[in-house]
Amino acid sequence: MVETSRHRQLSRDECLARLHQAEFGRLVLSVDCLPSARPVHISVADNAVLIALNEGPELEAAHRRDVVALQIDGVDDSGRNLWWVLVTGTAKLIEESDESGRVIVGPHGVPRAGLLVLPIEVLQGETTMVNYH
Repeated sequence: MVETSRHRQLSRDECLARLHQAEFGRLVLSVDCLPSARPVHISVADNAVLIALNEGPELEAAHRRDVVALQIDGVDDSGRNLWWVLVTGTAKLIEESDESGRVIVGPHGVPRAGLLVLPIEVLQGETTMVNYH
């Protein structure tokens, strides 16, 4: 069996559509000077990816305003079209409560230590069509 593939860049609108549908992603950051990809719950609002955080390296990166990336990926229903989307930017931290005083909650209503806000500025994505002969 021979595998061939064809790549196509996703448009900004295609990338945004996939981001809005995603519930999970991988936050890519530096931990002790080494790259790390951490699974996170995500949501998208106001042209930014929002990630509720507990204490740990992700919260520390947001506090320092590190450059981080958020990656999501998947495969279409045919199983032949793989895709990925990557958002890269400077993390911003909102701690304990937002400007209105509401406590930040993550999935299932669990209170979190902070909210990482990643503006959707640098956005890229690609789809790969794989054929088996």
